[in-house]
Amino acid sequence: MLNNKKGLSLQSSKYQPSSVNIPVLPDNSNNESLLKRFQKICKLLILVRQAAYSAQVNQVEEKNRHVKEKVDEEKSLLEGIMFDINNFNRPKEIGISEEIKWILKMPPEKRTSNHIKEICTALIEAVPEFTEFTPRIQKSIAQLALLQEFETGRIIIRQNHRADNYYFIVSGVASVYVSKKNRTTGDTENRNVAFLRKGKSFGELAIINGSARNENVICHTNVSVLCIDRDDFIKIFMNKEEGKESEYISFLRQIDIMKMWPLDELPDNDPRICLLTFFRKGIVMCKNNLKNDWVFVVKQGSCKIVKNVTIPKLNLVLTKRPLNTPINYFDFHSKNERYTSILRHEINNEFNLQYNFDKISEVQSDDEDDPIKSFVKENEKSVYVEIKRLKPKEVFGLLEMTYNFEEEQNRAILISDGVECIMINKKFFLKYMTPSNKNLLRNLVHPYPTELELQKKLQIQSGWNNYKKDIVTKKTSI
Repeated sequence: MLNNKKGLSLQSSKYQPSSVNIPVLPDNSNNESLLKRFQKICKLLILVRQAAYSAQVNQVEEKNRHVKEKVDEEKSLLEGIMFDINNFNRPKEIGISEEIKWILKMPPEKRTSNHIKEICTALIEAVPEFTEFTPRIQKSIAQLALLQEFETGRIIIRQNHRADNYYFIVSGVASVYVSKKNRTTGDTENRNVAFLRKGKSFGELAIINGSARNENVICHTNVSVLCIDRDDFIKIFMNKEEGKESEYISFLRQIDIMKMWPLDELPDNDPRICLLTFFRKGIVMCKNNLKNDWVFVVKQGSCKIVKNVTIPKLNLVLTKRPLNTPINYFDFHSKNERYTSILRHEINNEFNLQYNFDKISEVQSDDEDDPIKSFVKENEKSVYVEIKRLKPKEVFGLLEMTYNFEEEQNRAILISDGVECIMINKKFFLKYMTPSNKNLLRNLVHPYPTELELQKKLQIQSGWNNYKKDIVTKKTSI
């Protein structure tokens, strides 16, 4: 019985329902809809904020535009009465850094290849004229030049002193003065003939010719220069190394005019007789061919022969001529070579006037279409005319020896366009010139046009230009 009771009780407890609560999951669909609504509201608020900011910016810009228009209107009313002084300020020069100055003051033997590269880069950036030198010369200057700084009023070179150094201006302005005695009073007068600015050089011709200085150079402002002594100048610009034969001898053998001359007699170790040198653009290499001591042979680059022509009183006759008729007034000796052209570049006293203190007029005009008016002022009495451009293997200085010119009207000037040339002493050249060689030279060189011929051509071209101008005026006025 007991067992049965126990079994019954166990059985009854086994099947009795549990009193534990089972958790019920919430409905998520309602929460998801609330999240989406919140996201939409946030996006809408962002759009509203952006729209409000954009409207505010537009309003400010519109206000600024009205203010600017009002200021411009007031400026236009005051134009001619007021001006901005900043428009007349002198532009600041790009100088070299203190580090480069320190390197340039360092002894040349202590400069490394990196120092030389830094100097070349800095000078090319600060002084664009430095690029006129060949890469070899640039490196040599960076290796051997010393930086010197002078204050205002300091004398850099003196007239009649020995030429010991060559100078290249890095910054500042220098004045060039020439001292001459007044024939009437006997007093010495100093005349300012030029200003030398950054990128100009001076002192080379006195070293080449072995002559004394013919000018005073005084600092107009604080001036910084690269200074190269005589011996280093010869190494750099004359390309001469001790114990080595100059390579330009073989170059001379390639020139027809020089083949008839005994080149074996030419010394390569005496710069008073023969040398190889470089002239920067604008330097007057020879200011009077009739008093020139050198024969110039162009090796690299070019130079131009220029004549000073007196402008005659023009008798202009306007005669009819077809507008399409070609003209070539300047064909003197060759159909393929235009011997004479109006000088395309102004010749003025800033072209290293320390080498040419004769007054070379600066000729300018607003009318660039007229080749006469473009280069001659109404009150000028002369004009410089380019009669020939010399290229490699061409020679200057033989014409005077061949034709024995003596009259001043045959005077010609030689100006560099950036040229490396071989210079041969004319007396030494004549020493080995035979009569037969002179006769052969007559077939190879031709006289320059005379001043009378150039005057006629200038008058013809001036008349033709006036005729064209008159025709154009009549056609456009219809």
